[in-house]
Amino acid sequence: MLYFVKILNSNLSFAKVRKNILFSKFLANYLNIRVYFMVLFAEKSQKMVLLVKKDRLFNSLQVKR
Repeated sequence: MLYFVKILNSNLSFAKVRKNILFSKFLANYLNIRVYFMVLFAEKSQKMVLLVKKDRLFNSLQVKR
């Protein structure tokens, strides 16, 4: 009976460790995806800013003529 309890305890701790590993993998993937989207958004917003600046420059050049 004592041996059976030991097996249960070891399985329980293994399950706990496995759950922690799975959770940390999930968390890492989630963070990677968030960082990727933040970078993507930053790049897109920079392009938008550049387009707006070019557009303003172009308009100001046209007005001066």
